[in-house]
Amino acid sequence: MTTHENQRAHNRDDSHDRGRRAKGTDARAEVTLSADGMQAMVTLRPAGKRGRQLSERYLDHVLEGAGVTYGVDRHALVEAMQACNAGRAVENCVIARGKSPTPDKPQQLVLRPRPAEGSGGSGGSGESGKSGEAGNQNSAESEPLDYRSRSPYVVVKRGEELAFTRSFEPGRDGQSVRGELVLRGTQAAPQLQAGRNTVSEGGRVFAACSGRFVTDGTQFWVEDTLEIAGDVDYTTGHINFPGNVVITGLVKDRFRVWAGGDLECHGTLDAFEVFCKGMLKARGGIIGRGQGLVRVVGDIAAKFIENSVVESKSSVSIAGGILKSRVYCLGELRTGKRGRIIGSEVRAGGSILCNQLGNDAQTPTTVVAGVNFIAERKLQKLRERREELLEELSQLDRRIALSPTPRRERRRAELARVLELLAAQVGELSEQAVANGEAQIAVEGRVYPGVTVVIGTACYVVGEPLKRVRFAVDAGTGGVTYENLS
Repeated sequence: MTTHENQRAHNRDDSHDRGRRAKGTDARAEVTLSADGMQAMVTLRPAGKRGRQLSERYLDHVLEGAGVTYGVDRHALVEAMQACNAGRAVENCVIARGKSPTPDKPQQLVLRPRPAEGSGGSGGSGESGKSGEAGNQNSAESEPLDYRSRSPYVVVKRGEELAFTRSFEPGRDGQSVRGELVLRGTQAAPQLQAGRNTVSEGGRVFAACSGRFVTDGTQFWVEDTLEIAGDVDYTTGHINFPGNVVITGLVKDRFRVWAGGDLECHGTLDAFEVFCKGMLKARGGIIGRGQGLVRVVGDIAAKFIENSVVESKSSVSIAGGILKSRVYCLGELRTGKRGRIIGSEVRAGGSILCNQLGNDAQTPTTVVAGVNFIAERKLQKLRERREELLEELSQLDRRIALSPTPRRERRRAELARVLELLAAQVGELSEQAVANGEAQIAVEGRVYPGVTVVIGTACYVVGEPLKRVRFAVDAGTGGVTYENLS
């Protein structure tokens, strides 16, 4: 609006008409609109010493002259006027806003909300506590945050819904500050495509397998193998993945790795807690701190094992040696041409083949072949429980001798029944514990004193150095004998 038009608006103001002064500069108002017509801004200049001040009626005339009829903010307009009348200039104060149009939303595939990568979770299991429970909140506040538990990966389970088809949603037209209709458009959104390891059904998309959920904005899919290009450390957190895991770097100390499939480590596996339902390949070896635990369902192949507890329900193959460790397997155990077993306990369901047993220092070393370590473990627990019940029975018999009661008699009968069941279970497990009475232990190199050789239930303690021998159970005596390798 021009200054001349502003002056004419002043003349229409009755209060100004009655109080016109011969001298002085009147207050002025100017309205400008945004390029899209969705905002109106006012600039106010205060009056001179004897000039006329602004009034709401005058400002209404100015807005009318600028064509502003919709979305006027009366509160903002009055505040700006009062500031100007107090002698302060007002620059581009927004005093009207239009209504923006809402575009139509076309039918499209939409991802289900889920935690973003890097937000935390179980190696990506994605499970979180119930935020509404005060007990959980207090627990979270009192317990220190374990940054190892934070994971940058989003893991989904087989059959989990990943996306759904959203129906067409109509939008609404808008209106400018001049009252003009602003037509809505159609929302421009990328059309998502379902990728590999997904299945579509009834307008919804599900995970065809458990694994890592990945999207690049235009496509989404499920990775059944988690590849970590680097170390398992604070950047990755604990690894908890339902499929195969490949780690190109190291597994740092005190980080857990759980793989529902195979696990392959190119670097050293610093064993804190490692569980693998497939096979384990540790190209850089397995090293622990004496408490490191590795449990694998499939075969284990490693460069070496040191200061760790390693268990496999299949076979174990070690290129180098086994040092100060406990290694248990249900299959065979083999080492490489220079493989040594020193200061360790090794138990295998099948035969054992290595290059060296023990060392010059006669460090105690035990190798056991032809046993089922799982059955042995269960058997040990049953025997411990049987001893506890026998002790209770002995004490109960003494009480009954002094003061027999029906209650004590009933308890004694119950203990006798349980002990009978335990005795039957111990007998069954004792047979299972000896997995292969024909297993052998072959040593390509030297066997040093301090080594204990056990095959099945037969035991032999090495008292003098031996070289290139095979230990087996003598069918006649039932004891362990050895013969030279051909």
